[in-house]
Amino acid sequence: MIMEKVGAGISCLHLVPVLLYICAPIVSLGQEQMQDVLYLKNGTIIRGDIIEQIPNQTIKIAASDGSLFVFLTSDIEKITKEKKMVQSVPKLFSTDAGTAMSIGIRAGLNLASMLPEPDLPTTSRTGLTVGGLVEIGLLSRSLVLLIEPTYTQKGAKFTTSSFGQEVTIILKSSYIEIPVSLKAEFGRAKLKPYIFAGPNLGLNLGAELQVQAGGQTQTYDTKDRTESIDFAIDLGSGLSYDIAAGTSMIVDIRYSLGLTDTDKNPGTSAKSRDIKTLIGVVFHL
Repeated sequence: MIMEKVGAGISCLHLVPVLLYICAPIVSLGQEQMQDVLYLKNGTIIRGDIIEQIPNQTIKIAASDGSLFVFLTSDIEKITKEKKMVQSVPKLFSTDAGTAMSIGIRAGLNLASMLPEPDLPTTSRTGLTVGGLVEIGLLSRSLVLLIEPTYTQKGAKFTTSSFGQEVTIILKSSYIEIPVSLKAEFGRAKLKPYIFAGPNLGLNLGAELQVQAGGQTQTYDTKDRTESIDFAIDLGSGLSYDIAAGTSMIVDIRYSLGLTDTDKNPGTSAKSRDIKTLIGVVFHL
C-alpha cells in the first residue's frame, strides 16, 4: 500500500515539468518585456530589437512587425528601452510607425471633363479642389486608411453647332466629395512614394449650364436636373517628403472615374472624368 502511494507520488512529479511547459506561454502573456525604441530626427518612431550596431555608422533593427531597417546614426535623435506587453491578440491599429493617426490639409486643381451621350466634342474645365484628410494606420506602418473630405468644382465644355453657328456649352457643378482609400507608402527615407485607391462619394451642391453663341451667354440653373450623388472610383499616386519632425509635405495626382449618370434628362447621359493634382501638408499625431 505504501509502495503504491509512493509510486503515485512519483508519477505526479513526472507531470510537473509538463504542466510548467504548458502554462509558461500563458504566464508570459502578462509579463513585461523590454524593447528598443529609435526616435528618428524626422519624427518617426521605430520599436523592435536592435540586432546590429556599428558605432558612429549604422544601426539595424528588427521592427515589431518583422520588418528589418537600417538607419544612419546621424538620422537618429535618441535610442531608449521601453516596456512592452506580449499580446496574444493582434492589434487592428498599429502604432509601430510612431503615428497611428495623421491629419492634414490639401488643395489643387481639378481638370474636369465628362463622357456624354450622345457623343459631343468635349474639352476639360479647370476647377478648384480643397479639403482636409485623415490617415488611420492599419496592420502595418505603411498601410493606412485615407479619408479626404473635399470641396471640388467639376463640369466640362461641349462644342456643337446650331443653324450653322458654333455653340459652346459649359457645365459647371460643385460637390462635397468624400474619398475613402487604402494608401500604401514605400520606404523609410525622407522622400517616400505612395499609391492609393478607393471609392469616392460626391454630394452635389449646385449646377448650372452656360450657353455661348453669337457673342451672347445665357445661364441656366440645372441642379434639379442633376443627380444629387455622384459615385466614382479614385486611383492615384504621389510623393511624401518629411519637412520637419512630425510634419510632411505631399504632392499627388489622381484619376476619378465617375460611375453615375448625373444627367436626369431623358435620352442623354453624362459621367464625370476628373484628373486632380494636389499639394498638402500632413501632421503626424
